[in-house]
Amino acid sequence: MAKTLDGFRVLFAGKLMAIDPHHPTALVKRERLLSAKKVLYMSHLALGDFLYQGVYLQMLKQQYPHIQLDIWLDDCRKKPKAWQAGRNRALSQWLEDCEFCHQVYPIAASESERQQLIERAGQNGYDIIVFHATTRTEQFAKVARQISADAFIVGSRYAKGWAHWLGFHHFSKLDNYFWISPYTNAAHISEAYLQRFQRLFELAPANSDKATLSIEVPEHFYQQAKVHLARFAQQFGLTSPRFLLINHLSTSSKRDFSWDKVVKVISRLAKRDAELAFVINCAPSDLSPLQEAIRTSKELSALPVIAYSATEHFYQLPAMLKACDTVLSVETAIMHFAATLNLPQVVLMRESAKMWQPKKAECILWAKHQVSDISAEMVITAIAKVIAQSDQNELLFKA
Repeated sequence: MAKTLDGFRVLFAGKLMAIDPHHPTALVKRERLLSAKKVLYMSHLALGDFLYQGVYLQMLKQQYPHIQLDIWLDDCRKKPKAWQAGRNRALSQWLEDCEFCHQVYPIAASESERQQLIERAGQNGYDIIVFHATTRTEQFAKVARQISADAFIVGSRYAKGWAHWLGFHHFSKLDNYFWISPYTNAAHISEAYLQRFQRLFELAPANSDKATLSIEVPEHFYQQAKVHLARFAQQFGLTSPRFLLINHLSTSSKRDFSWDKVVKVISRLAKRDAELAFVINCAPSDLSPLQEAIRTSKELSALPVIAYSATEHFYQLPAMLKACDTVLSVETAIMHFAATLNLPQVVLMRESAKMWQPKKAECILWAKHQVSDISAEMVITAIAKVIAQSDQNELLFKA
């Protein structure tokens, strides 16, 4: 039945495409990559996505060093979100520091800006355009062909139920595409990305099992973070401070840990350990409201608690993480950064997002539906254990 349905989809698309889900082959063959000069990769990247996808983009450039690899960040969203500006800046700055990326097309703030990006990309004469998306895939197909009428264009198609036929017109104009199933057999997102990139590009096997990009924090950003924390500790008279970075917000309420529980966690932990200081991380768009919430909180206003956001450069974020001792995070890029930087952490996640769990975490607390279903008491106990274990490991290391 599955094979019949796949075959029907292919015929309905008006193309005789060699799609065999049991023996997948790369849509962009080695011969085409060897003859290409410019390749555009399009995806609705978030920071966590790029941490995993970047490994394969880096591999692509290493195996085909002659190509110019450009990256399109715009997510083809009709209505911009408040957090987009911060993500745009951070991703662009990170990508500009990656040697394998030549040019970055940022997230568009409006439809007119998107058209300007399309015109700009169209002037570059791409030989190959590849898009990898799991939402608004028909829009990616449309924009890719608007960028070039002549480029070899392939991409992913993702839909459920009646939406399988959404964007048929746009996909019929592509050279090829593959379906991303909502039901994957991958145990972890890194495995899913490996499968998808093998479907997109003909790449030689990797020489290592590295799942994420390395984050090399420039020393001056790290020193800035340490100075910032030292002044913070001095302000509250802490002599041997330990810093807990808390990231309780995401881009979705179902992934947020509620503010009242954050307050309870901090208050209780502060009573247990007078030398514990708290850095509450947030997106730049949330910084002012968070600072006001701390200032007006009866429980927090007198405690060593500060709001923090990487408002100037992407590397401020991993630098601050690296300067802290322990991390508490909901399911955002923070938990993946902490794992990559080998930091002790407690993670709060929904069971439905298990595929996205970080590669390393001392403790993961699971919620059935929303992250805020996890009790403050469970979080307090978990953090206390992780901090105690970290202190013990530090003593053993010093001995």
